[in-house]
Amino acid sequence: MAKPKGLVWAGAILMVLSAVFGIFASTKVFGPAIDLINSPGMSYPGSEMFPLESGTYAVYERTGGASSGINFNRGGRTTLTPANVKVTGPGSSTVTVSQATTVQTINDNTSVYTAAVTFKAPTAGSYTVTIASSSASASGSVLVGPTATSLGTRIAGWLLGLIAAGLVFVVGFVLLIVGLVRRSRAGRVPWPGAPGFAGYPGGPGAYPPGGYPPGGYPPGPYGPRPGPSGPGAGPYPGPSGPGAGPYPGPGGYPPGPYGPGPGGPGAPGPQPPGSYPPGPNPPGSTRPGPRSGEGPPGARPPVEPPPPKDPWAGL
Repeated sequence: MAKPKGLVWAGAILMVLSAVFGIFASTKVFGPAIDLINSPGMSYPGSEMFPLESGTYAVYERTGGASSGINFNRGGRTTLTPANVKVTGPGSSTVTVSQATTVQTINDNTSVYTAAVTFKAPTAGSYTVTIASSSASASGSVLVGPTATSLGTRIAGWLLGLIAAGLVFVVGFVLLIVGLVRRSRAGRVPWPGAPGFAGYPGGPGAYPPGGYPPGGYPPGPYGPRPGPSGPGAGPYPGPSGPGAGPYPGPGGYPPGPYGPGPGGPGAPGPQPPGSYPPGPNPPGSTRPGPRSGEGPPGARPPVEPPPPKDPWAGL
């Protein structure tokens, strides 16, 4: 499979080359057609020299008012014949003149010119056209330009080249788009299970199920997090495991900014007299306090509750 970068370069090169060739071919296709419409002219009777390329040319006689563009099936009646037109080529060579057999016209936006006679220029060079007055027309104007057949032969090859350049441009555009799409997809990491997924960076086991790396997150800019890390670790300091609560274990909370409380770290603070009578101390406790069943000094003795009343008494 071709690499995306190669496809992008190939598409861009094809598009540039086809565009340059297409512009050049367009001048060869449309240039002669524009030259035909703007063919040089002359008035007769008279003589005029024309620089011509090799090919078949016609003398177009003015036959009416303006129409539109080049037309091959409409035109006025011509009066010029081969007897009225003489053409000499380079070196004063005589060129054969024939009557036009195809009706074709040229419009220069002011007048319509119809092909009257034709002649063939064997080589490129300067050709002199001499027109005498005809029996039907004492004077008039003509244009000298290529025939439709000669024009089509001249531009046929360039027209095919222009079409080929357009196809190459389309192919280059497709390659460019495919290359850009593949290059954009190459930078993406596919989802797990998608075609082409080869695992996360770091190889197998880099990210276990659950999405967290083993050993917890690395220390942040303010030091490691308190408490154990890893799967199942909670956000509170203290022991972990089944039954562990969010409260501090033995030793209590660390000293605050004002120092430890009375009795050292973890010791309970003083309680006001009579606030809560202490209950029995657990066996083996070294905590000072009154003996079991006794209240604090000055406390009222406990009051025994009255015995339950028999509801059947007195019956």
